[in-house]
Amino acid sequence: MVKAVDTLPGKMTVDAAVSFFTEDAGKRHRSYPVVDDAGAIAGMATRADILRWQSEAEHEGATLYDMASDADLTVAYSDDLLGRVADLMIEHDVGRVPILERGTRRLVGWIARRDLLRMRAMRNAEERDRSADLRRRDRTTAPASAPAAAPHSTP
Repeated sequence: MVKAVDTLPGKMTVDAAVSFFTEDAGKRHRSYPVVDDAGAIAGMATRADILRWQSEAEHEGATLYDMASDADLTVAYSDDLLGRVADLMIEHDVGRVPILERGTRRLVGWIARRDLLRMRAMRNAEERDRSADLRRRDRTTAPASAPAAAPHSTP
């Protein structure tokens, strides 16, 4: 999880947000969580929103808090298991999920699809290392084979 999340303040005007996204757009993310003064999530501002807002009439002082909606926002909580976050991403077809503190809805992090893939790669590498270590241990601790018994002679 990324803990230092770039956000936009809910008090930012829509016109300022449009300028933010369109100026030096190559260095901008595709979406930003919109937060209130306490750091609680109020919604998301995306490039698609910006394009829509640009084509609409003047917003005369409207803020991101007024415009950004959290109705369709997919979120997870800091105590959710990683598998649950992956399930949410699949179910809602999203590539990023804000991670909130339960109860306060304060934004505490961000998990992207690449974070899940990186974690999966780490777990696979750990499992390969563990399996290789177990195989080495089995070879070094296996009992030596017992010498063949001498044939019995019968009188």
